[in-house]
Amino acid sequence: DFDTGAYYSTYISSRDINGAGTADRVYVLNSDGDLKSYYFDVNETPTNYGNLVGIPWAYEESGNTYVVYVGTTNGYIFKLIDNPATQTLTIAPGWDPPSKVADAITSDIISDGTNLYFGCIIAGLPRLYGYIIASKSQLFNVSVPSAIRTMPAWDIGSGRTYLFTGSDYDVLAANAYVYRTEAIVSATTVENTTPVADVTAAISVINSRLHVGDAAG
Repeated sequence: DFDTGAYYSTYISSRDINGAGTADRVYVLNSDGDLKSYYFDVNETPTNYGNLVGIPWAYEESGNTYVVYVGTTNGYIFKLIDNPATQTLTIAPGWDPPSKVADAITSDIISDGTNLYFGCIIAGLPRLYGYIIASKSQLFNVSVPSAIRTMPAWDIGSGRTYLFTGSDYDVLAANAYVYRTEAIVSATTVENTTPVADVTAAISVINSRLHVGDAAG
């Protein structure tokens, strides 16, 4: 809880909970890591939303509203509300049906409270995508050489919000990429080509230092 600092919930996702082709599930855990009595299922029928991607992103919005964002392999974004009074995890008002923004979402979704950020595939091409929560519209849509699958990170510098992401290995360039993107409509990206394999670990920014790992160690 942002007001009290008290622990509220942890969220995890699991695919095909009853076997191949069955629902994926977002579980809600207490402070001991035990399952709470409620959860949210993403079904494959009648709409094929695809499978959940990455770790659910939890955030507290104004008015002590606990929200959870998850993306799917078929390009949908779910915004869920965790209601402590009713002990339910349900789709947020105005988000049913969930928003389809891409052919596939390829990375964890993160948020700065105003926008969502993630990697995706659109028209067969990898993209870095910014999505405005309030208007449910595109903030930016940046083409990148190879897919982004790692959890991004964001930080503020000189009053500007920057997004940090890593990519899969690009065979043509013989390297993977780490990107720094300013989170504005006309997004500008700076790239680093140091990684020699897929950037798979979650990226983090600690004390103005960027921490990145690739599959080559």
